[in-house]
Amino acid sequence: KQWYQRRVAITAGEYYMYAVYMFFGSTNVESSNPRLAQILLKIQSSIILGEEPRPNGINIPAPQVSDLINLHDTQNLFGLKERLIATESLVFLASQFDLWKEYLDNQIPADKLNFLNQFYNQTLPLSRELREAVYSGVASKAMSYNAILQLMGNVKWEIRELMSEPNSYVYVMLQEMEAMQQKISVVSTFVPIPVEVYQMIWTLSISELCRVFLEGFGSARKCTHEGRAWMQLDFQQFIVQVVKFITIKPIPGKDVVENFIKAYYLTEGDLEQWLRENYMSYSSKQLNSIINCTTAQFSKMMQRSRLSGIVDELIKKS
Repeated sequence: KQWYQRRVAITAGEYYMYAVYMFFGSTNVESSNPRLAQILLKIQSSIILGEEPRPNGINIPAPQVSDLINLHDTQNLFGLKERLIATESLVFLASQFDLWKEYLDNQIPADKLNFLNQFYNQTLPLSRELREAVYSGVASKAMSYNAILQLMGNVKWEIRELMSEPNSYVYVMLQEMEAMQQKISVVSTFVPIPVEVYQMIWTLSISELCRVFLEGFGSARKCTHEGRAWMQLDFQQFIVQVVKFITIKPIPGKDVVENFIKAYYLTEGDLEQWLRENYMSYSSKQLNSIINCTTAQFSKMMQRSRLSGIVDELIKKS
């Protein structure tokens, strides 16, 4: 009987973890965290009721989110309050299971210890990693990333004079960040936001904005030396403001964007080496943008074609 009671407690913890993911988790967990995806699939296959009930097994109906929870409203940051309550409760539950481990070790029969060890070594640690899958659902939609990218697409980078002011899209980006901060502040009046979670939300959001920078810069078909300097000015203005929101160093995505901009300044001889060393960090489109803009100044079509061929070959092998 005691073993059955302990088994029910562990199963309840697994079910709650599965429910938090089903309600609030991102859909790309298979690629972002394969171990977490595997554990969630294991929970689903072992305790969640499928089309056919398991004979002599556990069959719990799949969890259903309440209609009162709105996960699509930008004003409430896509249910951030509910995400906080659910996810941080899971983290607290995991900490309590940690405290119970020695007690459970002494209460569970020896032939059942393998089940307990799997729970503590595999499932429980990943309950904390579920945070990122949940809060990325806020960060990935909290700002108008596509609209900012469209504004970047309107910028003409083939200028012939040095600019002293950043592009207008940078100011839009900063306004979006301020608006997001205000929404987070409103949520914090209802639910305490742990510092770790606050930093995680902003880290994920800054990473998204750096992705936008890469996509925007990587869409440039023509770019002069002055245009590259303008890119640097835009990104530096952004980085100066980022420190208002996160204290994490290094700033996520910063090095990748800066490295991308610096590649525009490389000579033909150095560019091939840079491509071989950095192709894993950028898309084919972004790499070819650098090739097109860099080789255009030398008017060497054959060199451009050769470097593009190297990129295609490297990506095929990866």
